[in-house]
Amino acid sequence: MKRLGRSYRLAVLLFFITSGATGLVLEVVWTRILGTVFGNTVYAAATVLTAYMLGLALGSAYLGRVADRSRRPLVLYGCLEIGVGLYALLFPLLATLSLGVYAWFYRSFEPGFAVLNVVRFTLSLLLLLPPTLLMGGTLPVLGRHLASRHRQPGRQVGYLYGANTLGAVAGCFLAGFVLLEAMGVGGTLSLAGGAALGVGGLATALGLLRGPEDESPTDETPKDETSAATPSQKATPARPSKRRRKRKKRPQPAAKPASTAAPQPLSPATFRLVLVALGVTGFCSLAYEVLCTRVLIFVLSTSVYSFATMLTAFLLGIALGSFFSSRFLLPRIGRPLLWFGVIEVLIGVAFLGSMFLLANLERIDYWLAAKMPFGGRWHLVLARFYDALAVLLVPTLLMGMAFPIATAACLRGNVPVGRRVGQAYAANTVGCVFGSFAAGFVLLPLLGTDRSLLTVVAVNMAIGVVLVWQAAGRKVASPSPAR
Repeated sequence: MKRLGRSYRLAVLLFFITSGATGLVLEVVWTRILGTVFGNTVYAAATVLTAYMLGLALGSAYLGRVADRSRRPLVLYGCLEIGVGLYALLFPLLATLSLGVYAWFYRSFEPGFAVLNVVRFTLSLLLLLPPTLLMGGTLPVLGRHLASRHRQPGRQVGYLYGANTLGAVAGCFLAGFVLLEAMGVGGTLSLAGGAALGVGGLATALGLLRGPEDESPTDETPKDETSAATPSQKATPARPSKRRRKRKKRPQPAAKPASTAAPQPLSPATFRLVLVALGVTGFCSLAYEVLCTRVLIFVLSTSVYSFATMLTAFLLGIALGSFFSSRFLLPRIGRPLLWFGVIEVLIGVAFLGSMFLLANLERIDYWLAAKMPFGGRWHLVLARFYDALAVLLVPTLLMGMAFPIATAACLRGNVPVGRRVGQAYAANTVGCVFGSFAAGFVLLPLLGTDRSLLTVVAVNMAIGVVLVWQAAGRKVASPSPAR
């Protein structure tokens, strides 16, 4: 039974890896299509990204609440994926209709630059909101599903977050280096839509076979519940062994105080602080991505492969950090709020170190050039990956560790899992929207690259200090156990 439970959880994680891959491929393809519709400018790309992230945030916040009321969350997840797949297949037709509206508006009113950007954003939002709402709901829905069957819901959400990000790594690499070149935009879109339909169909079938949520036993039952006898066992009690009789003779330890027997949920004020911190974390992460892209573009050249290389390295670090945090840290730490703050401070320190590496990338490239076993195109791609990983691996590992730990802090105690996960993911995603916008349109024009990086580092470390101070205050203010 335990092995069956592990296989089942592995199947769910594989679903979410595929979901992350298809989501990233669709993001790349949709951005490419809308770029031909609205123009391949930096403002058009930023508009599409903002609309995309806003849809994810809204879907996460709303569908997280729906997940808590669902008796079959895995079936709900399958329906969400089927909706994404169907919309992906219809997207070229919808984009063509939007182009007609856009062209009609331009010819009829001859708007200025500002009005044209508003129209672009509105059309992008209308096009991307339906599928991204569905995508945004997948993490809280699956988090609710696994949390109902396993202990430590924060750890399960961390695994899901890492699996989805790992899939995004694969999707970014495939879209940037393989699929678009081999299959074109239409073929890549059909492949991603078909994959989403396949995952949705399999997840729906598996969810229907497993039955309603409240009728399924958990795979990792707490020890005090495994000792409870079933009605059939009570009818024919077994004779206890000598070992059990000896255990019964031992004096029972004194009952632990409520404050130490079970983790207490965060207070409303502390929970709001964690949501704000997750928003700041998302803000800093996307700002770092934009600013590092600006710097690395001079090292990696301005080709399409350069951006795909940087984004793949960025996502890979986040995925590995999330898995490491869920596997090794969360089972061993008792104060996730404190660790969340410490990691935020370390992220700022790591990016300061990355700025030093950026100044010495040319020396690293000369050393690597002599070590490469092959030449040609993949020689250049591999060299770019080395550059990107040298700069981004340590800070992105820490960034990946932060979200599962923050989610574990939000899920302490008896709280609605889907709603809390949806709120956490939505806060982080909204922060990403503002981070991307602020870095590209505010920080870089006003401060330049170096000062912008230092500003984001300062913000990152400041929120970490606030979290550490709050966690230390909670520890001091917590009631001492009665003597």
